[in-house]
Amino acid sequence: MTDISATDFFRRQAGATAAQAAEPSFEHEEIDTGGTKRPTKIHLHAHDPATGDRMGTLTYHVPRRKADKILVEELATKETHQRKGVGSALMDEMQRRHPGTPIDHGDRTPAGKAWWNGYTRDKKVTRGRTMASASKPCPCCGGTGEHGIGSECYHCDGGRTVPPDSPDDATCDGTLPDGGHSRTALIRTAELGVYGPPDRWYHSSPHNLEETGFEEGHTKAGADQEYGKHWNSHLGIHLTSHHLTAIELAEGVYGTVHHVSWSAQNPKHYTSEHDLTHEAHDWAATHPSFKQDMPQVNDPYMGETETKETALRQHPRIDQVAHGFRDHLKAQGHDGITYGNEHEGPRGHVSAIAFSPHEASIDGAHTWDDDDDDHLNHLPARQATTTPVPDNTQPYQHHHDWLPRDHFFAPGKKGLDPRLFDGDRMHPAVRQHLLGMLQGFWSPKYGDSWQSWARVYLAGSEASHFYGNDDLDILIGIDYDAARHHVDAFTGEPDGALDKKLTDELREGMNNDHCMLPGPDGDATGPYENTWYVNPGSYDIRAIKPYAAYDITRDEWAVRPVEVPDDFGPEKLPESTWDVFDALKTLIKAVGELPAGVREREGAALYDYLHTDRHSAFGPDGTGLYDPANATWKALDKAPGAPLQQLIDWKHAHDGVAAATDQENAA
Repeated sequence: MTDISATDFFRRQAGATAAQAAEPSFEHEEIDTGGTKRPTKIHLHAHDPATGDRMGTLTYHVPRRKADKILVEELATKETHQRKGVGSALMDEMQRRHPGTPIDHGDRTPAGKAWWNGYTRDKKVTRGRTMASASKPCPCCGGTGEHGIGSECYHCDGGRTVPPDSPDDATCDGTLPDGGHSRTALIRTAELGVYGPPDRWYHSSPHNLEETGFEEGHTKAGADQEYGKHWNSHLGIHLTSHHLTAIELAEGVYGTVHHVSWSAQNPKHYTSEHDLTHEAHDWAATHPSFKQDMPQVNDPYMGETETKETALRQHPRIDQVAHGFRDHLKAQGHDGITYGNEHEGPRGHVSAIAFSPHEASIDGAHTWDDDDDDHLNHLPARQATTTPVPDNTQPYQHHHDWLPRDHFFAPGKKGLDPRLFDGDRMHPAVRQHLLGMLQGFWSPKYGDSWQSWARVYLAGSEASHFYGNDDLDILIGIDYDAARHHVDAFTGEPDGALDKKLTDELREGMNNDHCMLPGPDGDATGPYENTWYVNPGSYDIRAIKPYAAYDITRDEWAVRPVEVPDDFGPEKLPESTWDVFDALKTLIKAVGELPAGVREREGAALYDYLHTDRHSAFGPDGTGLYDPANATWKALDKAPGAPLQQLIDWKHAHDGVAAATDQENAA
């Protein structure tokens, strides 16, 4: 079967008039499912333009955000109209109505898979639109879509092909066209198993060491624990690649964070600190000088790791044991240790131990509470902002048939979501879990440098007093210059291209409709619809005026959640806002009465005007959430008859290309 467009299919039907051919006969039914991620279910029907008979129906669920996938529930064609291209025509029409939105073809039966393969043959469904595609095998992976089993090629996103004008030497896995390796390649030995140590290290201390430097026997802040010094404190100078972890450790002793240069050539890498403890214990337990004094710990409530850690800590000559183990590693050719830290900071982030204090130099220092730009990974010192809340007290002079009275135009809840927040601070377990998720996803791709160029926020309703819909929106802002400096693969990439690349990767690898988080009582909470995305120009998120944003990176509010009084309603906005809203409804209705062609042109122009005007609400001169440009947009979205959706449909019909279908949910 040859796939054809919806219009071409109907033009070929016997008995179709010219007018009918120009306007294919589709109708749709919308059902509000109450879902948060895909709130609308649509039955799209195709009718024979000559007879009016229904030939087939496509049932699908529309995502709230264009970045999420359309979920196809069922594609059914009447028996008398099968094998005539009706299914393809319906799919094409769906994509015309929702351009730019990717598709999840939900029919996983053999017949469904076969149909999908046939539909997409000789086509490329890119961001939801069907188009002819000339392509060539991806030069990065050789057209396989992967670099080794389970390692997807990031250049072609696993798709095996790239546009014909793509560079022939493009790579993503750290291998340069000449066969050499970039700094993001897997390095040194297979034993390391991770990307090389970060460019910057940090050390916490109760003292300012900048004048004297490190001395033999110096340990990190917090090294003295309740039951004695941790055994591995005797191995050398402890470093972390995560600046905020260093700050938090220093805060505990009101100490200093030191910026450290350390360039080990062949560190011994352990997946976790536990693995380091196991190896050291087993080495000492068989060493002729230390095994006789190894304590026997027989506590049935201790696991193996805790048992071995306790035995090492209680060893009467633990300093000699640690020095002996360090010499053992040196004899193997190692000049330090790196390990995945599962106790402090983002789970699994790279920490290190420098064997000799002379191999680590202090480049600078600051107290734990110093917000100097240069010390905080270029994160500017700032005060949390708030969203202006209107408080009109003047009686309205006009009648308004309908005004919005829910969500942002009604009182919010008292307090914040107790599953995520303790008072106005995020639960530490939730924060560390979220940072650990991103660390686990980005570290294999970009190493730990992302902490120097990315800023992570919780935005949207779950960061506000309008919580309860379980939408966990994680917004990331990028310092583009820093990202290009730290990651070779980003060199020369425009800002917008970086935003798209990172968002596409997060969408495929991190988004989860059933995300569970650690709860304050130890039990998991959720499920949440967890969405990760990079928002343009949002490294300092205050620039886009969100109504709430919690800076997970810094563990503080960037924009405190908007708070409205108990009597808040649409009448608190100036009446001029609703006068404009009423006028827009009247104008949209008038546009709908224009002749075909003119209607779409004028509707698209009105959409563009409102869309641009709404952007100004979140610009330098706007006031954000309750700015008239945004308030009228939100109201048009909720108003009876869906006037905003009418504008979107006319925009699509006029442009014939991707347009904003997610109504640009500003953070």
